[in-house]
Formats: sequence, structure tokens, C-alpha cells
Amino acid sequence: MKFIWPVFKYIYWLWAIILMFLFLVTSVVYSAIVLLIFRKNAQPFLIAFYKFWGNTFCIGTFIHVKIHNKHIVKAASPCIIVSNHCSNIDMFLGAIGLPYSSKPLGKIELKKIPLLGYLFSVGAILVDRKSRESREKSIFRIRQEIKKGNNVFIYPEGTRNQTDKPLRDFYDGAFRFAIESNSPLVVMISINAKQIVPANGLYLRPGKIDLHYLPVYETKELNQNDIQQLKQQVYNDMETFILKHDPAFQK
Repeated sequence: MKFIWPVFKYIYWLWAIILMFLFLVTSVVYSAIVLLIFRKNAQPFLIAFYKFWGNTFCIGTFIHVKIHNKHIVKAASPCIIVSNHCSNIDMFLGAIGLPYSSKPLGKIELKKIPLLGYLFSVGAILVDRKSRESREKSIFRIRQEIKKGNNVFIYPEGTRNQTDKPLRDFYDGAFRFAIESNSPLVVMISINAKQIVPANGLYLRPGKIDLHYLPVYETKELNQNDIQQLKQQVYNDMETFILKHDPAFQK
């Protein structure tokens, strides 16, 4: 394989670019039509389409994604789901690994990305961290989604991890939202994604990515004073799991 790859990789990368372009174009058209027809009830149809494209892209680029312990998140729903953010393929991994009744929380800057910005604006809860008003609106929308029985998906690191550490520092938001809404908190960890598609480049190669769900963190007995403790506990558990299972940190 190591002798074939130097020749094959350019064809492979071109094919990946074509798939991504097709995803962007068809997703924008599909999303616009679904929103026009179903309006507020469009989310399951959007998630289904993104799942289709996530699987199509990974299969088409010979990336095998395996989900472990998905029954955990199904039993805990509606809940707050958090995950590590270490790869440029995380958008597809989220679509593949999350339940249909899920809505991601993202930063407002995502709207500036051509085509993708439109998809994020219609399929996600976007927040401007610099604006208190925006943060308050996002909290209200998260509570509404939980009440409707939907999961809310958050990257507690806030942005992609481009360091050589397992995780970046966590923001408080995900843990505050979980406690304020009395919702279970569930962790999804991607293993080996950073080696398949790094967070700091467009390099792509075939391989296997594992998505692991960890046991549920209950929040019903917690209050605002427990935010830091919950955040640290989740951080420690995720870091330990990544160090143990991700090849990038194996000696």
C-alpha cells in the first residue's frame, strides 16, 4: 500500500473534493426545499440527509466509521451530547454518530463559510460568544429543543483542537446547559479521526474511525455550583479514554 499511495493519493484527493462539492451543492438545494415545505418540522429530514451524505462521503473515501454503545445515547435522549473536536471531518462524523433528533450548537462565525454557512444557519443553533444577548437566546433555544425531545450537540472545546494534546480546555456552556435543563449529559469520543483528517489541514487518507459513547452523567441533583466539577470530571474521563485508545497517543 505504501508504494501505491504516492501515485493514488492525488486521484483520491480529487475524488474527495468532488464528493464534498456535490455535498455542498445538493445540501443547499435540498435544505431550501425541505425548509420551504416543512418549516419548523424540517429538522429530522435535514439530519437524515446529512447522515446519508456523511456515510456516502466516508464510504466513497474508504473511511470506515464504527459506532460503539449507541444504545447509551438512545436511552438518555433528550440529552446534551458533547464530543472532542479534532478533525476537519467532524461535521460528517457528527451526522453519522448522532441520533436523528439532534441539533448542534455552533459559533456564529460558521455563517461566513460559503455554502456551508447556509447549512449551519438552518440546521444548527448559532451563538455569538461575544454577545450576552446572543448567549441568552441560545440558552432559550436549547431549552426549547430539549422540551421538544431533541438532543443538543456541543463541542465543549469551542473550536478544532490543533494542538498535540488530547483536548483543548473546555468552555462552561455545555455543562451549564445540562444542569440548567436537568438533562443527562452524554459523551461521544472520536478515535483516530485526527490521523485520518487533521484539524489543521486538508490532508485525507483511508482508514478507520471509531465513535464511542461513554456512560451517562446525570445532572438532576446538580446546581450551578457543580458546573466546574462536572466539567472537570468529563474532561478527565475523555482525556483518559483518548490517551488509552487513540493511536496518536500510543507509545
